[in-house]
Amino acid sequence: MVSHLTVIDPRHGLAGQRLELVSSRSARGRAFVVVRLPDGRRRSIRRSVTDLAAASPEEQGASKALARINVRTLLTLLHNLNSTLAPLSRR
Repeated sequence: MVSHLTVIDPRHGLAGQRLELVSSRSARGRAFVVVRLPDGRRRSIRRSVTDLAAASPEEQGASKALARINVRTLLTLLHNLNSTLAPLSRR
């Protein structure tokens, strides 16, 4: 069972945050999971905005061994790569 998840939708208010998974079932339905926010409150969020969306149950169990990167870090890396490669493309 996955104990944490990352919000991967950049438009979501919790984008890039790694949150504790409290329950894979929510009172709001199968499309939602319950997470614990950094301040300790619980909240239901759509499964589709998390990295659980694409993972099968088998992959979810194996996901602890996989490296993870949050959206904010990825966007920063992409920005730096773009600024590094931009002068090369002008030549």
